[in-house]
Amino acid sequence: MHIIGEVAGRNILIIDEICDTAGTLCNAAVALKQNGARDVYVACTHPLLSGSAVDRINNSPITQMKVSDTVELPKEKQTAKIDILTASHLFGEAVKRIHDEESISSLFD
Repeated sequence: MHIIGEVAGRNILIIDEICDTAGTLCNAAVALKQNGARDVYVACTHPLLSGSAVDRINNSPITQMKVSDTVELPKEKQTAKIDILTASHLFGEAVKRIHDEESISSLFD
């Protein structure tokens, strides 16, 4: 894996929309650490985390992974490295506004 840019001595944030097997994500974290990154953080919208993805993440140099609850994450896949943040209030407000024929554009601010 080729890293573009200077990462040595810096904290890194990787943003991913879907994490399925976590192979590429964990390989990226390894490459970043090999190039001198301090800590590697991950934000993921949809954490599918299939197969051995959780083991890969737990055994990787990823410091912390923030995921949303758009996909239900079973208890056995919840670990100290994986922090779940809720998006329910945002979806609820969007449904309410659509039902009331109000704008949802301000939800994106």
